[in-house]
Formats: sequence, C-alpha cells, structure tokens
Amino acid sequence: MKQLIVLVAVFILLVPIVLQISTENVTYAKKNAVEFYASNATEKAKQEGCYTDEIISNMLDEISKKLRIDRESIVVDKNTTKIVKYRLDKYSTRGEIYLKISVPFKKIIASADFFNINDDGYYIVEKMTLSEKIK
Repeated sequence: MKQLIVLVAVFILLVPIVLQISTENVTYAKKNAVEFYASNATEKAKQEGCYTDEIISNMLDEISKKLRIDRESIVVDKNTTKIVKYRLDKYSTRGEIYLKISVPFKKIIASADFFNINDDGYYIVEKMTLSEKIK
C-alpha cells in the first residue's frame, strides 16, 4: 500500500512534465508564426524605406488571425521606423529601419495553475535592417 501511495504521488508530479512537451510544441509554432510575419513585414519595409501603416496593419492582422488573439493586445513600439529612410552608398545608421513588437503569449507552462505560477507573458520581436529605397 505504501508503494502505491508513493507511485501515485510520483505520477502526479511527473504528469506536468509530459504535458509540457505538447505545450512547448504549441509555443514553438506560435513563435515561428510571429517571426515569419515580422520578417515578411521587414522585407516589405526594406522596399518602402519604412514601416508604413499598411505594412504594420497587415502584419498585426496576420498575427492576430494566426494566434487567435485580439489585435489591440499586440503592442508596436513607438520607436518603430515610420519615416522614410533612403539607402546610402556606404553603411550608416541613418539608413536603418527598426521594428519592435510585443505579442502576448498565454499558457506557456502546462500546469501553471497546479504550481500556482503566473505564465502570461510577452514574446518580443526586434528587427533591424537597412533601407533599400533609393532617392
């Protein structure tokens, strides 16, 4: 009987580890989706010289649709480049285009309630590239 009680206790403590594997796979897929859409927006912004409202709007729509979250919950940093920058003949920080978005992720830990852990957080993506727009 003593061994059964210990076995049940160990089993209860090991179940979250097994559940965490599937949770990690879901989180990995979400991260890849956010990175994919942010990279697409960066490529478009390179051609335009900045992150236009249309590029940002399309990126936010795609991310919110893919992750099934509210579009307003995705935070675009105020330092995101929205002024057109042009390509220069040599490297200079004047031609850099910057993007930073914060996407809320929930349920990162499989059994957070069991362990009384708050597992809500943000996945932050920062992209910096050089403009390809020519004057």
